[in-house]
Amino acid sequence: MPKRSSVSAAATEPTEQSLNGPWLIRGLLLACATLAAVSLIPLGQETANDANSWLVWANQLGHGRGINFSVGPSWKPVPVLPLALVSALSGSVAVYAWLWLVRFCALATSVILFNLVRRDWGTAGGVVAGLLPLAISPWVTTAISGMSEPVLVAAAAAAALAARDNRPRLALALGVLVGLIRPEAWLLVLIWLGWRLHRGESRRAVLLQGSGAIALWLAAWFALPALLGGGALQASDRAGELLANGSSVSGMFGQWLRVLPPIAWILIPSGIAAVGLRRMTSGGLVGIALLTAAAIWLIEIAILKVAGIEPAISRYALPAGIALCALGGIGASCLLSSATAEEAPSSWLRPLAISLVALLTVASLASGWNASHNSWNNAIAFQNSSDRELSALNSAGGVKALGGCLPFATSGYPLHARILARRLGVPLQAIAATAPPVDKAITLTSTNPAVAYQPPIPKGLPAPLAQVGDWTVTYYGPPSGCPIRSR
Repeated sequence: MPKRSSVSAAATEPTEQSLNGPWLIRGLLLACATLAAVSLIPLGQETANDANSWLVWANQLGHGRGINFSVGPSWKPVPVLPLALVSALSGSVAVYAWLWLVRFCALATSVILFNLVRRDWGTAGGVVAGLLPLAISPWVTTAISGMSEPVLVAAAAAAALAARDNRPRLALALGVLVGLIRPEAWLLVLIWLGWRLHRGESRRAVLLQGSGAIALWLAAWFALPALLGGGALQASDRAGELLANGSSVSGMFGQWLRVLPPIAWILIPSGIAAVGLRRMTSGGLVGIALLTAAAIWLIEIAILKVAGIEPAISRYALPAGIALCALGGIGASCLLSSATAEEAPSSWLRPLAISLVALLTVASLASGWNASHNSWNNAIAFQNSSDRELSALNSAGGVKALGGCLPFATSGYPLHARILARRLGVPLQAIAATAPPVDKAITLTSTNPAVAYQPPIPKGLPAPLAQVGDWTVTYYGPPSGCPIRSR
């Protein structure tokens, strides 16, 4: 009998379904859900600019009010539409629900990658694939601040797993969801549908599914914002306005390379090579699909940057980076299988390979630790500052008593403005960088240098209303100019 090659040896490991198979995955997902819930205790209010805007828009929709698109980011059907349903019940619940979902998805992505890779490449490769995303500090930052990338990537990874398990309806539903978060996913879903046609699936069924997906995407991305008053091209127009905040085309490629820790790149070439050698197997097809999806995604966002449609921001490359983490896990599996193959020259190769894979994985995690830890600490500090700002405003009478002076001007624009608007339940434009050009105004200012931006001093005599820590609420103007509650 001929000896097995190292590549074919790797094919026998993956079918292991140790630790009760699906029960392990369910247990890991339950742990992810629990950790995400626990994270809300110390950090349940800090959200990034875009996330704050989506939550404000969702609150307005949920209470039957229109959206003012003059302030805020690009329109996203998801999360705005689902959160509008939750906001109709409670705006504060919507915040916690969204942050929990984002953080759960960030953790669940590791579990899905582990499950996806171990099916065909072995448990060790699955573990490495699941751990590598945790070494990506921008990935951790998006999870902390409630950005949409973790939900997008988790849904995309789950779609890949569903397609691998021959569950096309589930894969399509998840692909449509991804397309409601970022339109770059449309092409990938359509390519997958074309591949299904190539395999001989029902032409009528696939075309109906594709037509339905396109119709839903067009309605959600173009027709709905037009009906809400933002214009059919609100998303692309607003993204184009933000181009100055992105990097140059040359800097964009450097950003992409830095998404993954440098050490992690050592494992990826061997994963790509293994996928090429096993391209006709289930594991090889999964690897090719991930590599192709990553390449197409990066090409799309590069074209959009060059065309002036959207800025080049490092987190936009995260879906491709997470896909490459799976290839890193495949590479780790191949290193281990090569050292344990029957034709391996020496028995010492196995412990050496295990040590090398463990070292590369741990070093990758360690390289991203400081940046991720700093992101957590910065988020805690920002949330505490926002708490003090809100307490100061409430001590001065709150938005109901001072509403005659809206829009308020605040330090730390736009970060503090967006989160304050969300926590007060007012439109985004109600908390601004400057006070209105009239003889009455309210400012919220901080003496903390980290808050940075300070609003211009309005006209009129200043009358401090309340101070909590470094935050002061001040009224400018005549006593009768703003309905101030007696103190």
